[in-house]
Amino acid sequence: MKAFSIYYASALVVLSLAVTQAFTATSLSTSRSSKLVSYGYVPAGFTPEEYKKFKENEAKQKAKKNLGGLGPRGFKSRSFQSFQEALERGETTHLMPVFNAKEKVK
Repeated sequence: MKAFSIYYASALVVLSLAVTQAFTATSLSTSRSSKLVSYGYVPAGFTPEEYKKFKENEAKQKAKKNLGGLGPRGFKSRSFQSFQEALERGETTHLMPVFNAKEKVK
């Protein structure tokens, strides 16, 4: 019976050590090499200078385009009053769907 209690006591000690070790912080080496040099992304076939010029050229071309002009934010709604005034001036007509439009165009 004494051997049985010693067995349980040693198992309890091993278990408690495993649990305490699982919840303790481990020290990780966080020092980095001071010789680490970051070059950034440069595609194959480009030198860093060529790629920089290429990106600047693309940015200029993109700035020329009005990409947001036709989207949901680019839509400019007008008031009903401005629509009525344009009707009176003859600048616009009613924008209603026409039935049998293909026959009327002929």
